Amino acid sequence: MLGSLLTLEQNLLNAASEEAFTFIAVNELHHLIPFHQALLWRDSGRDGKVVAVSGLPVPDTKAPYCRWVGALCHHVLTADEYASSNHDDASPTLQRVLRALQKRDVPERFAKQWDDWLPQSLLIVELKTADGRRLGALLLSRSHAWSDSELELMHAVAASMGAAWGNFLDARGMMAAVRDSFPVLWRWFLATLVVVILFLVPVRQSILAPGEVVPYRPITLRSPLEGVVESVHVQPNQVVEKGDLLLTLDDTYLRNALVVLEKQVDIVRAEYHQAAQRHVRGGGESGTVPLLRRKLDQKKAEMQYVRDQLNKVRIVAPKPGVVILDDPDALDGQPVGIGQRLFTLADPANVWLRIHLPVADAVTLDTGTEMIFFPFSAPDYSYLGQVRQVGFTPHLVQEGRLAYRLHADFNRKEPLPIGTRGTAKLLHEPVTLFRYLFRRPLNLLRPWFWTSS
Repeated sequence: MLGSLLTLEQNLLNAASEEAFTFIAVNELHHLIPFHQALLWRDSGRDGKVVAVSGLPVPDTKAPYCRWVGALCHHVLTADEYASSNHDDASPTLQRVLRALQKRDVPERFAKQWDDWLPQSLLIVELKTADGRRLGALLLSRSHAWSDSELELMHAVAASMGAAWGNFLDARGMMAAVRDSFPVLWRWFLATLVVVILFLVPVRQSILAPGEVVPYRPITLRSPLEGVVESVHVQPNQVVEKGDLLLTLDDTYLRNALVVLEKQVDIVRAEYHQAAQRHVRGGGESGTVPLLRRKLDQKKAEMQYVRDQLNKVRIVAPKPGVVILDDPDALDGQPVGIGQRLFTLADPANVWLRIHLPVADAVTLDTGTEMIFFPFSAPDYSYLGQVRQVGFTPHLVQEGRLAYRLHADFNRKEPLPIGTRGTAKLLHEPVTLFRYLFRRPLNLLRPWFWTSS
């Protein structure tokens, strides 16, 4: 008997896990004391929890049998009338640890189901740690009563089992202890409360939108007259100085028109002189001379207009800058109208960021809103800035969706290259975490559930 007790204690202390410990506790007691069934009950909340049943690898803790036994064990260990053993000659220490019960010893609500679940005798062995903290109980059931020697033996087993189980429960940590100390409904309530508190935590709302570095107030070069592009003299991103030739229009039509007008001016001038001489000699009509004079002035004005147009076929740079042009070959030979845009001349040192904010993500933004730009060409760098211009009319962007156009300045002095693309993060005022996460879903659901008051 002593050898079996020592073997059991050694196996309990050397168990690799709490699951192995509970299995040993209910299945290896047959070597010490005969019983019909053994259960291990953990004191964890309202009615506790049955964690092991002899002969079963994993018990169904929600089964009616386990729930009834758990309620019975909790009632017995917490009620004062069961504080002593039914063996009057047992020692006080033994009476505080062991409860030997029969059907007549329990209340009616347990007695009416006793025969359905248990045989005649039930022994409840309370398990505690060395400092007196109750962990649970070991329940043994059989058809005949318990002897004093068996009670003494189970008292020794209770001390060893409580010490070994306490080591595992201490290692489970604070979260497991909290989980076992509250019933399921309380745990759901606490979890819901934590979620609600988290949803009320203020966070900085941020919106992501595509951005591109563009020149600030560039000069747009337009066609001064109607014609055909003869030659483009610059390349994309070429640096030019004031007066450099940029583009030439075809002047064939204008030169031909100038030649025709020069001939017409000579003819009208000759007619005018002949009419003036006849008028002096008194042989001509008096009204012919003023008429020819006005016709001559008209032809001269037309000729001067054509000359002015010829001076415009050579388009030069009005100021130093960089040429913003996609493809010179695409522009070469194209017909253009008056005022048609040709390309842009920009100052590379004076740039800002153009942001296309989708309408679905739009929030109220003011000038001065903080912004962080993450360029695609340098993912390990970011650039701070502030929004300086907010557009209120959405435009159709290349992706085929509507977006508001915003412009922002950079805090850094060194400008980014024109055309740099990336993602702009707009930092809005703090909002609750709930609004931050569910802003877009609520916008989609609002037309279906919200009505005007």
